[in-house]
Amino acid sequence: MKYLTLSADDLAPSIMDADEGLELEELEIPDRLRARILEWNAAYQPIIPLTEVERQQVADRIDALDAIGLTLRAELEESLAPAKVAYYSEGRLRHIYGAGGQGGWVAY
Repeated sequence: MKYLTLSADDLAPSIMDADEGLELEELEIPDRLRARILEWNAAYQPIIPLTEVERQQVADRIDALDAIGLTLRAELEESLAPAKVAYYSEGRLRHIYGAGGQGGWVAY
């Protein structure tokens, strides 16, 4: 079974397995999901270079982007079953789990 982690990144969305990064284009997922992941990553990019203080000032924006990211994580996991997909918040600099513990596998 594959264990992956979805996170935003400077250039392209980051989808990592235990050993290496995967290219979004090489994943067998619906085109609409791929496009939504790219849109989410583009919206997240301005957050990535911010300092901790600056991130606190845009906490609501980070929360909104993370909510979208958790939804995308669930859809990605469904598309790639039986793989498990976790979510890493670049805004909070930590893994985030949704309501009821949803947010992917825990390996740490």
